[in-house]
Amino acid sequence: MRALFFFLCLAIVPACSNDTFGSVDSGAGDAAGGDAVTGDASCPSFCGSMTAPFCSDFDEGTFGADWNPVAAPSPQITISPSTDVVESCPTAMHVAIAQDLSYAGEASFSFFQKALSPPGTMVTVTLDAHLPDIALPDAGTQLPLDGFGFFALSAASDASYYAALERSADGAWFVRMHQGSSSTGNPPSALLPGFPVGKWAHLVLSVVLSNQATGGSVSITYDPGAGPVTKTTGPTQTMPSGNNDVMLDLGATRLSATSRAYDAYFDNVVATFTK
Repeated sequence: MRALFFFLCLAIVPACSNDTFGSVDSGAGDAAGGDAVTGDASCPSFCGSMTAPFCSDFDEGTFGADWNPVAAPSPQITISPSTDVVESCPTAMHVAIAQDLSYAGEASFSFFQKALSPPGTMVTVTLDAHLPDIALPDAGTQLPLDGFGFFALSAASDASYYAALERSADGAWFVRMHQGSSSTGNPPSALLPGFPVGKWAHLVLSVVLSNQATGGSVSITYDPGAGPVTKTTGPTQTMPSGNNDVMLDLGATRLSATSRAYDAYFDNVVATFTK
């Protein structure tokens, strides 16, 4: 069982777009490991125009067939197809988080997972995300409320190493690099001011893989409304000793009690590698 989270670079894009900030090449063939070209001209296939090691737009075949569901998913977090809120039609991934104030400090999570074996030292993941606009709790609230992780890239050999997108209970959004179950202090992180919520945003995460203390990094680019900005955790260790195989996790993790129900949506997920 792995409790994971996520990283990203973001920019707002129009619906049914296949912009990727130049991180993915376009091509006429099917994406390796992705979806086939759709014959419906009103819904042009996103992954059908991509040449990438992995592409999933949730539009072809059985929903989630190119992912593996996490074992023992949380009953408070469910994953299903969405046809109402999508970035590329006809389908996106819907993550529904139930209200639940009975939080006792344990993380609960539900993900789709994809094992990746990058041949080089950097993994870049692009995706479109529609994340909830989460209000701050009322003054005087005793419990920390509404802290979540929404997706992650973790070490396959040790899932306690992971780059995560997190929304803390104080309302701030961060990208964090967690470095093992025995690590102490605050993990390397970058604050994401103006992080786009309540609308579709284009996300691109780049993680430089390294088992050295200052050899790796997690870079984030997103658009707070006035053009793309880039945030980074700075030089840091991103992998344990061993190989660079990683696990991509898409879904949600509860980090606190949940004051109300929330919905998150994901679409057009692409992974590329740099040697």
